[in-house]
Amino acid sequence: MVGFYVMRQSDLQADRAKPDLIGMGSYNSDSHNMQRVALPDGSARNEGDLQVPVQPYEIPYRILTPQKSQVQNLLVTVCVSATHVAYSSLRMAPQYMIMGQAAGVAASLSIRNQVAVQDISIKALQTELRAQEAVLSPQDMAGQ
Repeated sequence: MVGFYVMRQSDLQADRAKPDLIGMGSYNSDSHNMQRVALPDGSARNEGDLQVPVQPYEIPYRILTPQKSQVQNLLVTVCVSATHVAYSSLRMAPQYMIMGQAAGVAASLSIRNQVAVQDISIKALQTELRAQEAVLSPQDMAGQ
């Protein structure tokens, strides 16, 4: 799925703040080997491994929603809109739980306000998530 926003490596490392944040991720960028090449001496060389530490980053709501012109009222919480490098961090269970909680709240807001999931109020989504004690940003952790 190509969503309203495609999360990239830069979102994990440099551009970590998002206006439509729904939670925070923090797992390292962790892409495993693409292939193992046998060498003439009998050893092997791994190619394509990427292990990069990241600081906590904000997960944007827009990666859960496809383009409205393509499909309405679909929330995708596992096969989110991300490059393979960004997905290497997003694919962990804590991030899946964060995105799942946000999708549930978003669906509820969509039904309650009779709007497509792409048109819900991000402010209302964030307010409800915080009411459920979700940590959306580093500022939310300050009071804990």
